[in-house]
Amino acid sequence: MRYPLVDYARLGLALSVMLTHTRNELHLWPSDYAPNWAVPAFLAISGYFVLASFERSASWREFAVKRLLRVGPAFVVSLLLMCALFGSVGLWQSTQAYLTFGFRREAQANAPLWSLSVEEVAYAFMAVGVVVGFYRRRWPIWIALVLSLTLVTLYQALPSTSDGPAFRVTSVIASFFAGSLVYIYRGRIPPLAGFVSLWLGLLLTFHLRAPGCALMGAGLVAWLTAWTPSVPKIPDLSYGVYVYHFPLVLAWREASLPWALYLPVLGVLCLLSWYLIEAPALSLRAGRSGVRPHDPLVAEAG
Repeated sequence: MRYPLVDYARLGLALSVMLTHTRNELHLWPSDYAPNWAVPAFLAISGYFVLASFERSASWREFAVKRLLRVGPAFVVSLLLMCALFGSVGLWQSTQAYLTFGFRREAQANAPLWSLSVEEVAYAFMAVGVVVGFYRRRWPIWIALVLSLTLVTLYQALPSTSDGPAFRVTSVIASFFAGSLVYIYRGRIPPLAGFVSLWLGLLLTFHLRAPGCALMGAGLVAWLTAWTPSVPKIPDLSYGVYVYHFPLVLAWREASLPWALYLPVLGVLCLLSWYLIEAPALSLRAGRSGVRPHDPLVAEAG
């Protein structure tokens, strides 16, 4: 089943990250406030749809191939773009930010790549959990959600760890578990409940970041998957916006280019990436879906 609003939501989240990184140049708002819910919301959406993808896969190897085909090509292009713009320094610093979950972010790094490494940790955890039977029951996922929220709360209380790799992983991975729980309880959550959770979680993010983001992400996914209006289909440009916007931000700042050209150039780059790189790669995974009607890997809400 397709959920037509999901592509719109992903694109909106990616654009919110881009606007955060360009707020000073575009004079969007005067304060230092930056939305902290976009990346957790992405993880919540992944928690739902990646778990669904795994359940449709014949094996964990097939699942890994499908994930690689989705995230790998544009990721590699983003690194090549950093190398083309800033040489080996840009390539190395971006790789370093990716490998350290953003803990090491130098001046010429594609900083948003940190969240991709966190998401891949979540993929690996989910794959192992499904294979060993972790996801056959609902309660282990609830425990994982509560444990991750507890850990991030403790990390926030300790200045020495409040921005370290462990904090960065746990601060958003709770939203991944929340999205997975929405998948397990799919069909049983009313759209209104998802909508209320979305806004309540958004309000909580101002005071309780990780719990608020997890609640908001779960509400967003529940609402997007429960309400399926007829809307025009759009190309999935969200990933391109996410991985390409920051290299262009750095290039625009360094060359003092007119910011009126930034969005058109980013849009063209993302469209080219989608039609020439990402969509062709996705076509390679067509037909790679297995069915497990007699051996469900994931718990049902029943």
